[in-house]
Amino acid sequence: MKNLEDYTQKQIYDGFNEVLHDNDIWPRYKSFFDNKVNNETYDNKVEFMRTMFNLGGPLNVNGTRFLNQRDREKIQDNYAELFINKTNNAIMEIIGKDGVPDETGMSGGMINFM
Repeated sequence: MKNLEDYTQKQIYDGFNEVLHDNDIWPRYKSFFDNKVNNETYDNKVEFMRTMFNLGGPLNVNGTRFLNQRDREKIQDNYAELFINKTNNAIMEIIGKDGVPDETGMSGGMINFM
């Protein structure tokens, strides 16, 4: 099976639990989940999960279509930076900037835009 849609919910739970209880694998991935996801008391509920994404290109902004990612690269970088800052500010308004984790373990200090 190659697609998530090909798996049953039980297969997904079983696969995740296998990783969760593998002391060689889990330490590499546990920072992607809230602190209630652990191999001692996990109840198949995740409150939050870290997400990473790459911005795609070339951009098409305000009617300007760039030919590729190198076409007016500085301008595209500026648009990307504006988007990242706007997104970062919106998230910080929701979870705060203080770096103090809430009851789930999530804090503004965990937000990282590269």
